[in-house]
Amino acid sequence: MAQQGLTRANKRTPIREKTIRTVKPPSTILPALVFAAGLIVSTALATDPIALTIDATQTGYKIPSNYVGLSFSRDSISGSHSYEQLFDPNKDAYYPHLTNLLAQIGVRHLRTISGTASATDPDPSSAQDDKFFAFARASGVTSVIYSLHLFNETGNDNLLAAYHIWTTPADKALLESFALDNESDWKYHYRSPYPDLVITGYATPAGYGYKDKWALLYANIQGYLGNPSPAAPFSGPDTGSNYPIQTDSSSDTSIPNPGGVPFTLRFAIDQASRLKTATQHYYYGTPGTSLVQIATIDLSPTRLAEWNTLYANALAGASGWPSGLPYRLTESSPFNNGGGNPGGQVFATALWGLDYSCWWARHGCAGINPFTRVVQYNSPIFQLANGDFIAEPYAYGLKAFSLGSQGTTINASGFQVSNPNSINLTAYGVVGANDLYVTIINKTFNSVGSHDAVVTITKPTGFTPTSARYIVLTSGSYGDATATSAMLGSAAIPTTGSWNGTWNPLTVTSGACSLTVQAASAVIVDLQNYNTPTISVAPSGNSMVITYVGTLLSSTNLTGTYTPVSGASSPYKIPIINAQQFYRTREN
Repeated sequence: MAQQGLTRANKRTPIREKTIRTVKPPSTILPALVFAAGLIVSTALATDPIALTIDATQTGYKIPSNYVGLSFSRDSISGSHSYEQLFDPNKDAYYPHLTNLLAQIGVRHLRTISGTASATDPDPSSAQDDKFFAFARASGVTSVIYSLHLFNETGNDNLLAAYHIWTTPADKALLESFALDNESDWKYHYRSPYPDLVITGYATPAGYGYKDKWALLYANIQGYLGNPSPAAPFSGPDTGSNYPIQTDSSSDTSIPNPGGVPFTLRFAIDQASRLKTATQHYYYGTPGTSLVQIATIDLSPTRLAEWNTLYANALAGASGWPSGLPYRLTESSPFNNGGGNPGGQVFATALWGLDYSCWWARHGCAGINPFTRVVQYNSPIFQLANGDFIAEPYAYGLKAFSLGSQGTTINASGFQVSNPNSINLTAYGVVGANDLYVTIINKTFNSVGSHDAVVTITKPTGFTPTSARYIVLTSGSYGDATATSAMLGSAAIPTTGSWNGTWNPLTVTSGACSLTVQAASAVIVDLQNYNTPTISVAPSGNSMVITYVGTLLSSTNLTGTYTPVSGASSPYKIPIINAQQFYRTREN
């Protein structure tokens, strides 16, 4: 939540009217001329060949069903600090719209944010927490990380909140873990207005540092819960420094890299035995002042290098990372809401969100939770001046990811992209039991040079598709990454009713297929292998041989009760008799 060292006060963006246009997009596989109101609005500047060679046997990580998430402040539960009380159906007239948006986006995980304890920042009551968990259930959420205080923690607030959730079956059923505080590496925790009087660094030889305080509160909460076995799950540290992307010494703790080790990695090593999940935040810097600048930043090829630097130095790719410890990005947005154009959530953000989700899933991340202060323009959901909610372009990227992430990632070594002209394009693969999903993101756009990508997916190794379909993510305007519109499958994500995006058929020839992915768009291709059971019947002397992979059932009456043919398996050899007999088949 704290971005670039900003305090909460200067991150409260006033509510402004914003709309998402729902223009029907052009087909991705039609010629590049696009017509709107009878006028040609753009043509492709270039067409580039892309070939994808996929080995579906080279798999990596199973993508959790709760990968797509959101982070909300506990102030949105209590209604304190001028936040709207979002999770009480009696307080918010558009409560059903918000729950429906989460369900339609595919959000299955929530994480709450707890700031510094103070008299002006009261914790939610038990009844308010119950309403929050009820909201999660109504939205289709299956897992919650619930944050408590670490800094300036006083009294029994932590203990009472944890105990209530732990002993309330409906709440505990959704609890993935507890957490302590938020972005604890930001130095504002050590200075006014709410400095912690105990914590002076990561760890101190005499007295308490961050590490000591965290361990103390962890033990206190476990004790208050009766020291359950297994222990109540915890996650952390929700690091905000983005190390090593940003190293702002004026904003980091007095010891931003304890012992020369990045904060998240240091914490994971020290607390691995107590952690269910390690957690980290990622924001880019202040966006440009124009929509073109924002789109250029969001779709810059250097983003992938930044993500890899974070992964390889501070997360699971780093030397010393505890084996088997999952990690989750519990706050992530493509730009820092503290600056730039206030309406800067352009369509490029949707492509960024899809790319970001796919890249981190391939690298074993357990999930993504964008921070969702609903009056901030870098959130997936925005609140209009009338109080209603809409899905921002970022939400469309998350929704698109949810469509193509049902399975296991294909490693980079098993997913080769031939891109002879080196256009700005990325692609990813996910394989399930009967589906091979291929996500292709064309990040070229008009302002920097549009390139349509003619993509050929060769017959994959280890997966033989018998049919295919595809769905398109677009702004609705050819090559326009700066538009504030977004469409997925020619449909908007609604506040009421169900998203009704359209999948289009795609021809498969000898296991291969091809299509054109237009500039500033993404396509999810679903290669399918659903084998329809076949049956054959052939005479053999005084018998009939029935071959079927499944169970053969028989009855002496067409509408009677059918029972399995006793003591037989395929091929079934049935004697020819003068009595009437009927047969049916059943899949095993």
